[in-house]
Amino acid sequence: MSDSTNTGVTYEYKVFTAKPQSGTNSFHESEPELNRLISDGWELESTHLGTSGWHVFGTGFIWHMMTFVLRRAVA
Repeated sequence: MSDSTNTGVTYEYKVFTAKPQSGTNSFHESEPELNRLISDGWELESTHLGTSGWHVFGTGFIWHMMTFVLRRAVA
């Protein structure tokens, strides 16, 4: 995506996946790492919430995951 504010800028991208704490649906344990990435110059590009896991013959595990796409300008 290009507009007048980022014309000629090259970006690097990082995908960060947050998983809930064991036995809960809380993503709080991933928050410090995400905050560290943002303080290191990464900016949030997009987010996605979805499920992951497996299910076979009526048994399995499904859990929620939050995925963040981050970017920063390459100098």
